[in-house]
Amino acid sequence: MSAELEWWADEIWTIESEWRPRGLKAYVTFLVDPFPYSHNRRRGEGVWAALCTAKLPASPRESEPIVEVSLNHWNKNVNVVATELGRFRDTVAAN
Repeated sequence: MSAELEWWADEIWTIESEWRPRGLKAYVTFLVDPFPYSHNRRRGEGVWAALCTAKLPASPRESEPIVEVSLNHWNKNVNVVATELGRFRDTVAAN
């Protein structure tokens, strides 16, 4: 990803399928809470959710999410993210 991200994205990860369909990409964007932070926000500060999308997002609500989870319960929800990404891959592979 580019070193310059919009204020709403702390990090964007690109993940790529090694299984069929090989090369299928999804994007995991770590969203920043816009309210309590100024432009002096440090990396990792104020991240509240992970948004998984099939296209690289140009805004926090640009495309329909595959899954969106609160990071307050990340340990409980990481399996939800993995399951939904697997379903996304399987749906694309079936088409």
